Amino acid sequence: MIKRSQLFGHLLCLTSLLAHSVLAQPGELDPTFGLNGLGSFGMAASAEAAEAIAFQSDGSIILAGHTEAATDTTAWVARLLPITGLPDFTFGQGGVLTVDVGQGPERAFDVIVDAQDRILVTGFAFTDSLPHLFVRRLLPNGDVDTSFASFFGNGTYVDLMSQPSAAYSLVATPDGGAVAAGVLSNEAYRIRFDSTGVATYLGFGLSASGHGATVIRDQAFSGDSVLFAVGDGMLADRDMLLLTGGSAFFASAQFGQNGFQQLDLGEDEEGHAVAVDGQGRVLVAGHVGGNFTYDLLVARFLPDGTLDSTFGTNGIIREDLGQAF
Repeated sequence: MIKRSQLFGHLLCLTSLLAHSVLAQPGELDPTFGLNGLGSFGMAASAEAAEAIAFQSDGSIILAGHTEAATDTTAWVARLLPITGLPDFTFGQGGVLTVDVGQGPERAFDVIVDAQDRILVTGFAFTDSLPHLFVRRLLPNGDVDTSFASFFGNGTYVDLMSQPSAAYSLVATPDGGAVAAGVLSNEAYRIRFDSTGVATYLGFGLSASGHGATVIRDQAFSGDSVLFAVGDGMLADRDMLLLTGGSAFFASAQFGQNGFQQLDLGEDEEGHAVAVDGQGRVLVAGHVGGNFTYDLLVARFLPDGTLDSTFGTNGIIREDLGQAF
């Protein structure tokens, strides 16, 4: 899954060439996809942003994001054909479905495809004067799955807390459910859904540990079904946080300090992506710096939560790409 690729005017989908193609070298744009490696579609709005990408079993490309018009922001899900990169006109209108949850603005931050090819999208929606976390499940063809969160209707779970909330990450669970993670007010927030959309709140307990304002931005399962989450929290400055849970998705004492690991380089660090390799090592990516000038930050942790000294410099790679980002 790729997140936060933001462009304006039209949305572009990029893909690199497969290593065995004879048309270009690995890492170059695939000229067989879209127009010279770029697949695009436009919507009736002044600005569009893609936040996440996933794949169905036939290779169809699922995108989620939002459009910004003069008076509203609308979340959407789109499907592109797997080979050509053109919009799939059998999906929604012109390959795009809008995600209308409330009466106000909506934004989609993540999308996944589960083992049954169903599409789940999450983000926030203004159902009253505040943004609220939502999760909607679609059938493989894009129709709303009314069996999900049937209490709420329209295949959509909406957080009913009296505080603002949003989800930035969504992962499928082996039992046909999902876990959404993000923020509730100023605290990292997770909700587990069973296969029917019944929700259970899973806290991290970070406020009690003095981490201040916290947020989760990404999640990933390891091969032994341990769920890792990465984000950041405010102490003296903003530090990257890596959290984990066992089969019940609560903190695991085998990782770091009671399931938590904090990366503090003396500046502001944020965690935006996490992945687990075949050896159980956890890679996190984000940025480090301050005053709107940041460097790319990648760190690798061993299964016990300690930094992997064989990776980069003492487990950390920091790269200045030549400009602030």
